[in-house]
Amino acid sequence: MRNTLGALDRRRSVEQAVVLYSKQQGADYTVVRVGDLVASPPSSTGAASDVTVAGGDVLDGATSPSVVAAALTQIVSRQDPVARNASLGLQGTTGK
Repeated sequence: MRNTLGALDRRRSVEQAVVLYSKQQGADYTVVRVGDLVASPPSSTGAASDVTVAGGDVLDGATSPSVVAAALTQIVSRQDPVARNASLGLQGTTGK
C-alpha cells in the first residue's frame, strides 16, 4: 500500500488516537484495516469465509463490501477475544 500524500500516516495517527482514547475510557477497541473496496467477483459468496484476517497491518489487497460486512458482523457478534484491543487487516480471498 502506498503512502500517497501521507494518507497512511494520517490513518495511523487516527488509529493511535482511538486506541489512546479507548484506554483512557476503559473501553475495548478493534481497529480493522481494509484494502481497496471492489465490486464482488462472480465467485464471491459474500461470506466471511471469503476473507483473510491477520493481526496488524500485514495485508494489502482488495475485497468487496459484502465480505467486509460479513467479517465485521462475525467479529462483533462473537466478541472474539483475539479481536479485543487489537488491530486486524482484512483481505478478500477471491478478489486477489
